[in-house]
Amino acid sequence: MSTVVNQGQSGHIYLQAGKILTITPDAAAVGRARCGSINDALTASTPVSYGAYSYQTEWFIDCTDGAITYSVGEQTQDQILQGSGSAVAAGTVDLRGVYDASVNTFPATGGSGVNGAILKGDTWKISVGGTLGSVAVEAGDVITALIDTPAQTAGNWFVTEKNMGYTPENAANKVTSVSGASTDTQYPSAKLAYDQLALKEATANKDATGGYAGLTLFKINFKNAANTITNFFTNATTVARTWTFQDKDGTIADLVDVATKLDHTGKATGAAAAAGEIGEIMTSTIAVGSAVSLTTATPANITSLPLTAGAWEIRAVPDANLGAATITDFQAGISPTTATFGAQDTSIKTPLALTAHTDAYGFPCPTVIVNLAAPTTYYLVASATFSAGAVGGFGTLEARRIAMA
Repeated sequence: MSTVVNQGQSGHIYLQAGKILTITPDAAAVGRARCGSINDALTASTPVSYGAYSYQTEWFIDCTDGAITYSVGEQTQDQILQGSGSAVAAGTVDLRGVYDASVNTFPATGGSGVNGAILKGDTWKISVGGTLGSVAVEAGDVITALIDTPAQTAGNWFVTEKNMGYTPENAANKVTSVSGASTDTQYPSAKLAYDQLALKEATANKDATGGYAGLTLFKINFKNAANTITNFFTNATTVARTWTFQDKDGTIADLVDVATKLDHTGKATGAAAAAGEIGEIMTSTIAVGSAVSLTTATPANITSLPLTAGAWEIRAVPDANLGAATITDFQAGISPTTATFGAQDTSIKTPLALTAHTDAYGFPCPTVIVNLAAPTTYYLVASATFSAGAVGGFGTLEARRIAMA
């Protein structure tokens, strides 16, 4: 039975548990539906439903314009299946009954949409078998629309067969051993599983550290990324050994790598060490005939050596060539700065008292040890204080590598 609420009126109803309240505003209606915290505006010509609650509720339907009709009814089968008084949600399974598939076409009407339009989720149980979209179905199978308006496209329907099950294992295909001739249709027997497990290394063979003492010439198999090359890491020791791998990433070096990386690499045969090896020697000698002319009391470069990074021991033998010179002192040393004497204890200054003297003299010079983080040039620097004649500087600068960078 329906009740009409006209403009300016209010309807009142107690909705019993499990019942459905349906409200239908007319085309000119303006109003509200109220129940507890619910206070919904009613839209003209748009029916709404409330209810199927597990308890009694009290409702008020207010009409401020037009007319609003409401009625109380029972839940539909769909609403009962879903456990609520709401309409079936779009896309969920909606049971539409049985379907005779002997016409050999999918359902074209009887759906949950307007005028029976078929919507996603509409489902039928086949009552008479047939062929739907080249798929054979039989009584008891179930078909479900996967999209709205699926038409006769088989891919738009899902078929659930009533006789889905499994095919029993073929005992004739059971095997108790495997080989390269084994096929994908064969089944492993319990004996095969037992025999294969028996081949594994026995736990009893483990030693106190968890390793297997019984393994001889054990090889670890390494494949390359393309799985086309196999390499082996083998153990051929003759006495007990223990290897501990560090907890870090890295690349294992071979003999060639080690030879170029170890700081103590050198020559034990008497041969000259190559560039970069411990013991490498660099030498520069200026002969007396190529002596560098000196200006009184002015440091000048006699020669130099470009040294690479690493630890070096540098020594020098500076010489002075006097040509009718009246000289009072001679200074020479090793320095990383051009035409400049270095730090304390890297040079020597010798007093002289020679007048109009001609001869060549060699002087001692301190040895310098340096540790270079980057390439650096070292110089043999010399100066003389003289008032007449000429003074030339010559000699040898030598460096020996004592450690790598």
